[in-house]
Amino acid sequence: MSMTQALPEYDATLAATPPALRLVTPPPPVTVRVADVLLVDPAGSLSPTLATALTRDGLVVTTAASPTVLEVAVAPTDLVLVHAPEGQPWAGDDSCRQLRGLTAAPIVYLAEGPSTDHVVALLDAGADEFVSTLLRPHELVARLRAVLRGTRRTSAPLPVAPVPPSQEVAADGLVVDTTCLEVTLDGQAVHFSAREAQLLAALLRVPGHVVARHQLLDEVWGSRASVSTKTLEKYVTAVRKRLEGHGVPPERIAAVRGYGYRYLPATTTAT
Repeated sequence: MSMTQALPEYDATLAATPPALRLVTPPPPVTVRVADVLLVDPAGSLSPTLATALTRDGLVVTTAASPTVLEVAVAPTDLVLVHAPEGQPWAGDDSCRQLRGLTAAPIVYLAEGPSTDHVVALLDAGADEFVSTLLRPHELVARLRAVLRGTRRTSAPLPVAPVPPSQEVAADGLVVDTTCLEVTLDGQAVHFSAREAQLLAALLRVPGHVVARHQLLDEVWGSRASVSTKTLEKYVTAVRKRLEGHGVPPERIAAVRGYGYRYLPATTTAT
């Protein structure tokens, strides 16, 4: 099936169909091979420049001639790259969850100008990174290499720490239970995703004090993760929206240019 032909309607039964794959470029010599990348772009809408950039530096790219990521997930690969414009059946959080259940390879989504809600939903569903197609091709490829490096560093199993007793951090009626990652405001439950709650907790632990970006990335995603500061910014925006929806001014989470963020208690004004 040509990548330019009309695609059939999304059908969950396609998940059981053997993968239909097409090798974009022949593999380079083993001595320079970096990784096998599975590119899911059913609409065939990625620019030729970007497609060319993905095949450089030892990245062996195979594309999926199918509208469903479930069909291609069983193929051996080092990284799954999904072109994910909003509204497409293979670009939603449900498909991402199913894909995460089928492959241990890192999953990276990319789209032009995605909404914060779209990005956050995919990251919460199991995606490892979300990248804008507006980036220069060489920067996008560098981000993919960073994701691959992070995955290879964490391939060995690590010991599991014991579950700590329930602990809470609080300020101005906001309480985050850091064990179950539940958030309440003046005693009423407020819906936060797990990572949003972790981010809020990291700021509430030291109200009025600045927390560096790298500290937030380590605490929320872990020091072994490969996550960009752009992802952190999107989560900060999401947390502000959650707070604003419950009457808490979004300005309570203030950005400190070039360094990080801080939670400003109700009695403190931004400087």
